Amino acid sequence: VNKTGIYAITKFESVKNTEKNSLLKLGLVTGRNHQIRAHLEHLKTPIVNDILYGAERNNNVPENAICLQSYYLSFTVNDENFEFEIDIPDYFSSIMNM
Repeated sequence: VNKTGIYAITKFESVKNTEKNSLLKLGLVTGRNHQIRAHLEHLKTPIVNDILYGAERNNNVPENAICLQSYYLSFTVNDENFEFEIDIPDYFSSIMNM
């Protein structure tokens, strides 16, 4: 994103598009602070309601929320696998007209 920034890679896949928004599936190859937010802002596609990173306020999203959600997480600790999955928040559906 800039010459003094730390190397970071975010993979993405477009899941659904509307006239104004896209639902993306993102995968972090590296894990930098605010990595997804910074990469999407750099591409001029800030996360809905993420006013810190260039988005406008959206009244369909709770005031202290942005449309960024980790819905799946897996990892291994001491040879034991852990997996967690949650549903997409309701306000995502209203934004994407799902």
